[in-house]
This record gives sequence, C-alpha cells and structure tokens, in this order.
Amino acid sequence: MSSQTLPELIFDASSLIAAVRFEVEGHPILDHILAKCQIFIPEAVKIEAIDEGLRGGYPDAVLLDRRAKSGSLTVIGTTPTQPNLESVIDDYGLEEGDKAFLRLCRERENYLWAVVDDRLLYIVLNRFDLRPRFLPDVIEWLVTEKMWSLELGEATLKAIRPRYRVGFISHSLERINGRL
Repeated sequence: MSSQTLPELIFDASSLIAAVRFEVEGHPILDHILAKCQIFIPEAVKIEAIDEGLRGGYPDAVLLDRRAKSGSLTVIGTTPTQPNLESVIDDYGLEEGDKAFLRLCRERENYLWAVVDDRLLYIVLNRFDLRPRFLPDVIEWLVTEKMWSLELGEATLKAIRPRYRVGFISHSLERINGRL
C-alpha cells in the first residue's frame, strides 16, 4: 500500500495518547495503526498531547513528537471561519482541542473515521454526521478488513482494557471473533 491509498483517520488527543501509551508486541499501538493508516491531528491536539506533554515530562509526548517530526502524524491547523458553526459548538461546551478536532473533520473530506475517546465529543460529531469511532472500533475494523491479524487485534484490545469500560473491550472481542 502506498501512503496515498492508506485510509485516513483523524485522532483526538485522548485517543492519540491511549494509542501511544499502550504497547503490543514491543511497539506502541499507534505504530501498528500507522502501518496501515494515515493519522491526522489538528494543531490544537498537537499542543495538548505533544507540546504540553513535553513540558510536563511525559514519555508518550516524546514518542508523539518524534512521530509528528518524522511526518508519520500529519498536523493540520484549523481556523474558525463560520460564525454560526462556532456559536453552535460553543453551546456544547467543547474544549478548544475538541473544537479544532471538529473543524478538521468538517474540512477534510476523505477521512474514514474521527477517532475519539470522549463521549460528549462522540455525540456532537455524530450529530454533525462526522463519522466518530472509539479506538476499540478502529481495532475491530483493522481485524475485520484483514489489515491486522486476529491475534494482534485481541492483544491490542486486551492491552487497552485499563483505558475503557469492560463492555467496550468484551463487545469488540466478541465481534472480532464472530460471536456477535
């Protein structure tokens, strides 16, 4: 697969941090995803997950910074341009990084999914028809599309279990094993 044909995913800060914080087969989950997908983040997510993380001394921020500097993660700036949209998203009480994430999803046309870890943001993205998915959903998709082995999918879901309610993980494990 060339990079032009890789599916595009847009990650929010929480999902990005979760994908780098947990490892499978000696590599961050993020690297397994990057082997099969392009990942885009808005500049505000870079500031939140990388820049602030570096100032705080978080090792996951160092790894994310390397991925961004190497071009593995694509960082894109967004600017509020539609006053009506900004007014509506302000009414939801979203944080700045989430607002930028929503803007990026609206600006990019060819992404597959908006990968989120926040339930309110998931609902808002769904209301805007912006294709939200949780990280376990992306893992399921990678397995069902035969981009990942079943074993890698199971190991990844088990690795992220501390991050999610058990129902997210058990549901995804049942689905990738064809039992639901």
